Amino acid sequence: HILRNHTPTSWTFYENKWEAFSQCPPARITYASVPWPDVLEPNDLLASKLSSSEAAGGEEHRQFKRMLQLRWHPDKFQQMYGERLADEDRERIMHRITTLFQLVNRS
Repeated sequence: HILRNHTPTSWTFYENKWEAFSQCPPARITYASVPWPDVLEPNDLLASKLSSSEAAGGEEHRQFKRMLQLRWHPDKFQQMYGERLADEDRERIMHRITTLFQLVNRS
């Protein structure tokens, strides 16, 4: 699914939210507090960005994909934020992280 209204500013907005989250994560991370790469439905912004990056190809796509693999790697996410994950959302968050990681790896 390609997000028809995906614009570079959508991705920039998402990246800014991620940067703020990663620099100063909440003391208690809930599902809603994680900056997910969504606009209209789960993962649509990420899928669109991966598709456009893949079309461009080359080293830029490889580096972009690697950055996302590190960001959404379940073990790395757990290592960085695991102690802060809200108990009631932990399973849901980690399931979503795994789904994102798999999406990146399939691109």
